[in-house]
Amino acid sequence: MKKIIFFRHGQTDWNLQDLVQGHTDIPLNEQGKEQASILGKKLTAEGIEHIYASDLLRATQTAQIVAEYVHCPITYMQELREMHGGVMQGKTKAEFREHPLYCSWASEDEMYDSIGFEGGETKKQVKERAQQALQMILALPNYHTVAICSHGVIITSMLRILLNKSVEKLSNAEYVVLSEGPHGWTLYKQ
Repeated sequence: MKKIIFFRHGQTDWNLQDLVQGHTDIPLNEQGKEQASILGKKLTAEGIEHIYASDLLRATQTAQIVAEYVHCPITYMQELREMHGGVMQGKTKAEFREHPLYCSWASEDEMYDSIGFEGGETKKQVKERAQQALQMILALPNYHTVAICSHGVIITSMLRILLNKSVEKLSNAEYVVLSEGPHGWTLYKQ
């Protein structure tokens, strides 16, 4: 049986201010560093052999702190970056929800997958990037348990791909564990 542990980066000041981060490179705040330490302690029993992390600072810092506890290498991947929010980056979540495209963008109906905000990625592009990252990681031989440290939208996309159903977005420093069995991937720990 193979396992993948998905965990979201710790808190940043932009999370506290309810700002859309996207590709903006924001560091963890003190609370985020503490969250990452607590997460690292929780993950020590999972047997993580390798962490794959977004190359954005908030994820690299989280992965590095967790790796101190689980004692494994980290590979940084651009494919694991958060969705590029274009003109919405740096805006409040309230401003984001008021944008005329938001309702269509937030829909799970695939007919809206080509919607994106000016200068940013579409949902289709994010799904393709998530699929590409998963294919690269899953193609690796000789592993039992790997972890992916990333961001809300990209983790949600990957979980939907593996589980073939809608899932809730992870909170800061929250994690889920998936196991691969004869009938595909199953969420077995949250």
